[in-house]
Amino acid sequence: AEWSKYELDDTSVEVRAVPMPKESLSGKELIVKSVTQIIPKGDKVLCHEVEYESYFCHKTNGVTVTEMNVVKTAGGDKPSTLWAACHEHEDRVVCHVMNVNDLIFTPLK
Repeated sequence: AEWSKYELDDTSVEVRAVPMPKESLSGKELIVKSVTQIIPKGDKVLCHEVEYESYFCHKTNGVTVTEMNVVKTAGGDKPSTLWAACHEHEDRVVCHVMNVNDLIFTPLK
């Protein structure tokens, strides 16, 4: 958290953790029920958990974070929330599903 304050030039930051889905979605076909941008472009620090409580962090300003509510195609009675980091790549927007426990730091200014 201290590094993110330094990088964002702010003495206080908001931290958000990527939520855990309600069930295992690995390798499952999903139906997207809704999509909402929850964090707009602007300075932020993204931290990716590479192993338990060990993070790789980087500052970015061209990434938005989108929340997707999904259900499994087969037996999809438990809606789950996924977060995706979206950015421009060449001439299009690409999104990457973020992993559970990844952290996002944004300035409170």
